[in-house]
Amino acid sequence: MNNLLPNPAAVLKRSFLLTLIFWFTLGCGSAAYGQFHYFGTDFQIIGGRNGTTQFATGIGWLHQFSTHHGFGADLVLPRLLFANPGKYVDFSENNPAYDCGLIWTRKSLPAIAARYRLFIGNEFFIGTNLQFGMIHERFFADRMGNYSGGMAPIEPVFMDFNLFSPYFRLSFETGFVFDIGGKLYGTVNARIGAQKTMARVPAFGSFSLDYDEREEFRPITGTNVMGGVVLGLGIKL
Repeated sequence: MNNLLPNPAAVLKRSFLLTLIFWFTLGCGSAAYGQFHYFGTDFQIIGGRNGTTQFATGIGWLHQFSTHHGFGADLVLPRLLFANPGKYVDFSENNPAYDCGLIWTRKSLPAIAARYRLFIGNEFFIGTNLQFGMIHERFFADRMGNYSGGMAPIEPVFMDFNLFSPYFRLSFETGFVFDIGGKLYGTVNARIGAQKTMARVPAFGSFSLDYDEREEFRPITGTNVMGGVVLGLGIKL
């Protein structure tokens, strides 16, 4: 008869495990206090090489659907810091024949981004941000061929490019979300990642700027490391 009775230790162990499972399931499912919608704007300062440094304004939404997890999307309006690289090209002052009519401008079109955040505690978070956009570059150079006083030929130049180069940028970020009384909130975070830009030509070309000097002109292309800071303000519902 004693063999038919349940083992008290086994019953206690099974009850403890069931209690833990029930508590964990109920705790995760009832964490309503952690479920918010964030609507706001942010100001981004993102640095990179090859002309990719930019200031940007973002308009975003994020749904923190549990205590620790949130997904969202942004509309980003970037402005490249070096939007007119043509004005930094120095032609020969000793021989004006090397001068060239040059237009070289860059513009980053509005972009979209998706983000994920893992909240650790009530304020600190880590996350990822994946942004898709396009860079427009206009490159036009025109110079008639002629001769210098020494009869050395000066090459004629004509180049005309109108590039729309798509890019994607994957960034990792970490920072804080803090309340500013009522429903207002602020954010501050650091971001680091890489941007891949796909231009259809690796270079616009090259031509002489002085007697023995040639310069090659390249669009924004390839992979660049980028990082910066983001400051935000919005409403938490």
